[in-house]
Amino acid sequence: MWWIIYAYLKRRKIRVFLTMLGIAVGVATLFSILSVSVGIDVSIAQEMQGMEAHIFVLPFGETHERVLALMGGEAEGNIPADVLPQVKQVDNVKLAVPVILKKAKMNDVTEISVMGTTKEMGELRQWDYVKDFDGAVVGSFETRVRGIIEGDTIRLEAKDTLELEVIKTLEETGTHDDHYVFIPLDSAQELFGEEGTLNAIFVRMDDPEKAAETIAAINQIENVQAVFVHDIFQELLDVFATTRANMILITGIAIVAGAFTTINTMTMAVYERKKDIGLSRAVGATQLDIFTLFMIESILLSIVACFIGILIGVVFLVIYPLIIPISIGGIQSSPYFSLHNVLLCLIIAYGVGTISGIYPAISAARLSPIDALRGI
Repeated sequence: MWWIIYAYLKRRKIRVFLTMLGIAVGVATLFSILSVSVGIDVSIAQEMQGMEAHIFVLPFGETHERVLALMGGEAEGNIPADVLPQVKQVDNVKLAVPVILKKAKMNDVTEISVMGTTKEMGELRQWDYVKDFDGAVVGSFETRVRGIIEGDTIRLEAKDTLELEVIKTLEETGTHDDHYVFIPLDSAQELFGEEGTLNAIFVRMDDPEKAAETIAAINQIENVQAVFVHDIFQELLDVFATTRANMILITGIAIVAGAFTTINTMTMAVYERKKDIGLSRAVGATQLDIFTLFMIESILLSIVACFIGILIGVVFLVIYPLIIPISIGGIQSSPYFSLHNVLLCLIIAYGVGTISGIYPAISAARLSPIDALRGI
């Protein structure tokens, strides 16, 4: 049976190639979407876990888009620095950490995200103990890519210029912290010309269950508003879920188109192989044998096309982020390859092969041996 399938596929290389290509493109797209989706979900979960802050205190009127920009490495809008002690006095506030977050040039080479803050940030982010926050704490990405180590001196340029010693380098967290350079708040205010102002305050609560009451109390302070961090991430997940559903729907249409191509190919195969079918029936092949032959051929085409599609998807997802980083709401992400996604694609390809092969296989099995041999 296998040599019969192989002989036909070898004889119709172009048609078989185009059939498999249609399925492979659909599978590659589906595999890419699933891998990117899981990667984004993992990145958002890591960001939520690594944030450690329950509430953002922002200038009044800030939108969720501005909050996402804040997480992406640059904040707009200012609040008076004298708001900080008022926030600290609110019931249920365990930590209130002031933040200035802007872009600056480092070592005359590259632009980075600089967060001006206080040593309470170390407690919020659960860094290892920093005795005196009198220098720069550098995220893992910057240390790895720029080759920065503890004891180095870095030069930061914005509205002013500063030179700071690197007092600590951070382990990789998979969050925005990997891309930040943390410096003392007063140094950041000087660097960016933001004396007497803040961009935000990160708040950690004693009891997160009392978030609504805490947010309401902070909102009583003039010129600021409090935003529950969980709501921001949930909104981000909801927006992405809608986008993902639309992309999967479009991919489904492509896979259905590939299925029709397979049906066409297999139907043509029945027509072209009438004599072969007739000879097989004449020497003892049953209708079930003929049906099985065409079903296996259809499923085999789909499965091989699936593996080709997965390979295309993997290559694409390795190259694409090097050209255009994958991010949502300022959160950087990497594709997440999993056996689950491979199995899902294989199941779908098997289903496409099975459905596509049923009609041609039935047509071939019902073919009368006499009609099939007519003309020999």
